[in-house]
This record gives sequence, structure tokens and C-alpha cells, in this order.
Amino acid sequence: SSRRWIDAPLRDDRKTTVSINHDALDKFASEITQSILANQSLEVTEWDTDGWHYTGTNFKKGWVVDDDHYEWMRMERVALYVLTLDAINFCFWPLSSVTEKSDAKNGLEYEHLAVAIRKVAEEDDEEMIQVDEDGRVDNATIIIRAASSYALSPANLAALTPTKLQSMMQPHFPPSSLLQEKDSEEDTSLTIYELPNIEVRCQLL
Repeated sequence: SSRRWIDAPLRDDRKTTVSINHDALDKFASEITQSILANQSLEVTEWDTDGWHYTGTNFKKGWVVDDDHYEWMRMERVALYVLTLDAINFCFWPLSSVTEKSDAKNGLEYEHLAVAIRKVAEEDDEEMIQVDEDGRVDNATIIIRAASSYALSPANLAALTPTKLQSMMQPHFPPSSLLQEKDSEEDTSLTIYELPNIEVRCQLL
């Protein structure tokens, strides 16, 4: 995997230059275009094929009677989820402060991060949208924006601190575990799941 390649000691077989095949890329783009123009179905991977990502499927419609407005609000929430996921997942996982000082391994992978942020995003899915005294959705005709109850709203992301981000994410990561080493009855290794460089990742939100 890419992570194993990054973590491996420097060897001659890693000194490989890669480049983009522009002719192949242009051909592939042309095939996609022709397929769309011909109304042929494209085989594409669904956004949440593996069940890791937030889709807003359970986001309550509440007092929003207009289907388009509801869909815009749902899409806004999904977009903020993607923004958060991409900002935090800006690079491969380096060794954490814990694993640098011990034999523990950080088992955190992309799917753990995606699921953890999804669970944070789902926390207010069941809440009803607030309405004003006239029974209208607040700012419904003015702007589409995530409610303040949404953990990933712009205001909440801007106010995040590393400590707050840690408290939001860590409960949704797998618990640390002792794993039996292969072909050994005595040797075990500790696998932890934590988000390294959390201060830097928080700054990107």
C-alpha cells in the first residue's frame, strides 16, 4: 500500500519517477464524453458504496415543505462533511507521539476517519429545523445554510480547537487492542487509533 511504501526504509527500488500519461487521460475523457452524449450508462462508484460516508439520508425534513429546499440543505450538510474529511485527511498518517515512544502501532485508516466524521455529522439529523413566529423556516427564502446544531457548520468549524476536535473524534475511533503476532504464541503488539498532528489538521478547518 502507499502507506507501507511511505513507512518503508529508503531503498533503491523506491526511487521511481512517475508521470501522467496525458494522451491516455485525453482518450479516457473523450470516452466519458462520448458515452454521456450517447446516453449510455456509466459504471461509476456510488458515493457511499462502503457505508463509510455521510449522506444526510436520515436528516429530518422538519418544517421544510419545499422538496428542493430540503435537498439543498441536505447537500449543504454533505458538502461540509466532505470539506471536513478532506481537510483532516490532507496527508498520510505519520507516526503519532505515542507510537514514537513505544512499540505501539497506529492502526488509523481512512475508513476510520470517514466513519468517525460521519457519526459526528449525524448527531443532529433527528433534530427539527427551527421556525420563526410566522411558522416559516428561518432564512428559508434568503440563504441555504447549515444550522448551528450541525457540528460541521462553518461557525462550528471555525471555532474548533485541537482539544475540541480530539474530543469529537476519539470516541468514534476503534478502541486500542493487543494483537497476537503471527507465528508467535508470546509476542503481542499494541494497536492504537489516534489522529496525529491534530493541531495542524485543526488549522486547516
